[in-house]
Amino acid sequence: MPVHQFLSTDSARNHPSPEVSVPAGVLYKSPANWPLEETPEGRRDRRFIRLADRPTGFETDFACLERTLHQIVPRQQQNGCFLSSEEILLPDKSDDHLGVAGMLAYYLSLTEENPDWNDALGRGLRYQIDHLCATAPNTSGRYVRYYLERDSPLDWCNTLWSLQGLNFVLEFGQPFLPRELYREALELGRDFWEHLTNYPARDENPCHNQLLEYASIGYTYGRISARPKVCQYVLDYYKSVLRKLRIEDSGRWIYTEFNRWCAHYALLSWYALEHLWVESGESLFEEDAMEMAAAFNDRISAGGYYFGGSRRDEPGYETFLYQFWLRGQVFNFDRLLLPEPSDQWRDLIYDGHNGRSLVSEMMLFAKQPSIARTSLSLSVYTLYRNRCSVRFNENGTSRHISVNGLELIEANLPDSLNSPLLWKQNGNWVEDSILAKPPPPSPLHRYGRVLGQSFSGVELRATMQRGSDWEIRTWWITDGHRLQGIAHLIAHNAVRSDQVKFVLGNPCLTETEGVVKPVFSVSNSDCSVNTFGPQQSLRSVDFLRIGDQYIRASTPMQFVRPSEDAFDGFPARNRKLWSKQKDSNRIEIVLSETSKQFHFRESLFVGMEIGGERTPPEVFDKPGIWTCGGKIGRFEATEVEGNWSYSFKPEGTKIFQLSNPAFGHA
Repeated sequence: MPVHQFLSTDSARNHPSPEVSVPAGVLYKSPANWPLEETPEGRRDRRFIRLADRPTGFETDFACLERTLHQIVPRQQQNGCFLSSEEILLPDKSDDHLGVAGMLAYYLSLTEENPDWNDALGRGLRYQIDHLCATAPNTSGRYVRYYLERDSPLDWCNTLWSLQGLNFVLEFGQPFLPRELYREALELGRDFWEHLTNYPARDENPCHNQLLEYASIGYTYGRISARPKVCQYVLDYYKSVLRKLRIEDSGRWIYTEFNRWCAHYALLSWYALEHLWVESGESLFEEDAMEMAAAFNDRISAGGYYFGGSRRDEPGYETFLYQFWLRGQVFNFDRLLLPEPSDQWRDLIYDGHNGRSLVSEMMLFAKQPSIARTSLSLSVYTLYRNRCSVRFNENGTSRHISVNGLELIEANLPDSLNSPLLWKQNGNWVEDSILAKPPPPSPLHRYGRVLGQSFSGVELRATMQRGSDWEIRTWWITDGHRLQGIAHLIAHNAVRSDQVKFVLGNPCLTETEGVVKPVFSVSNSDCSVNTFGPQQSLRSVDFLRIGDQYIRASTPMQFVRPSEDAFDGFPARNRKLWSKQKDSNRIEIVLSETSKQFHFRESLFVGMEIGGERTPPEVFDKPGIWTCGGKIGRFEATEVEGNWSYSFKPEGTKIFQLSNPAFGHA
């Protein structure tokens, strides 16, 4: 059934003809490539909007589609090419051409008849067939190269995206194309599919989003071309091969990029699964899409920031424009922050690469069933309440802290250090190698864990990281308005140090009066320093202020900008991944700063609090008992015959015993 039959009359055939005047738009680029000034002043002005502030729906996307085509079609060359003579020779552009053709075919199916644009579609398809397809050696099969002048392993992906654009031409373009040209398009689709399916290294692809899109696009191709065996092949391939590629990560079964979650491409995997569910009706795809949705939800902070991945640290704007809306829009993602150019969504236009997914979204909106708004449960690796959250790694270290819009992401450390706990020996910072790279757990020996607990309006996570020299037990407690943290360090060796510090994180975003901006300065009671620019640091025994939030601790704190080229927030200089930066800004908690010999089972405690108040935690310390009082409540640690127990008393309520994450406890 044509998509327009799913739409209201007003949404389909009554759109204006292509002669209407459409204002010039802004060409979309992903946040990683958005032209931000490299000066601190320019980068400070980076803008965000909430997902709730970005309207979605068929009408919104139709305006974008129309705006885009009015920029592209009038510039089509006489030979039929939709791109300029220079553009078409660039890498990763040949698939854009069929993307434009697919956008145009879909648009023509929704609007009044226009012979000139019908002709533009035919000439564009003719150019694709005659000039942009290569032929495999010893075969008549055709494919699309990434580099027009030579073969490369990237040709597989280019052919995949070309088939997606061709699918739209086949599904919507038949009324507007000569019969013989449409038959040639069907033959081209058969060649593309055979090339993709018979590619020797297909299943070795570590980018799962591409393999899932192969299944999704292939199933659609099978339906459009009336080849049910193709559809059945896709279903069998998914069950026998693709589903076995998932890994368990923080309690969720996910598809990955290079064996890790990716901020951008994981959502494309989610979209491909939803598309497969819509196309096939197979509940297996819905189940796996929901698992990806839940994993995504786990990673969105209370402030709305979503960060970190194996290929991109931030998702592209297009991810939130058209990737997961079939089920995603019913989840409570309104808090999600979209980086610029999201704020210019009213003016954006797309190239053929991003335009293909715009059409996909419109098709999903057209077919979308009515689903009630709901929320997703969180895994134990996410502490979340109201405006506060902490995201944990599987080894129990904190990856992302969010309090009232202040976002602290995991810090990068120099000299290949990986543990948040560091101590100085002979002038050098060292770490516990087991804490830095914990070994795989066994049923009785776990080197990292996260436990959840809630009581009396308070949410809590207790964590443990066990090393060869130190064991770290932490409790993160929130009432939804502030975050209280307790760290208990226990020496498991005779450790000599001149200083011990705990790395809290890298402050990258703050929100003041509803406006989200990159962190540009950190201050104490006397002065402030910039987070950009040359090496510098700022120390405090009272508080560190970032925006309108305060970080307080029972021991001294310091903000460190280690070098002029250290990672400071975003965008990363030279567009490098955060994980590839050698060093970053960071907030450090100084636990000990005198030369000392720690003895076996000797303890160190520190209390921290992040929120809108500037009063530091109150600590009471004597042999066998340590207490820390904050705005949320009072934490108490008690030692009896070498064993520690822990309790917490929220303000105005009774005392609750806390989960003990210690090594060896159940």
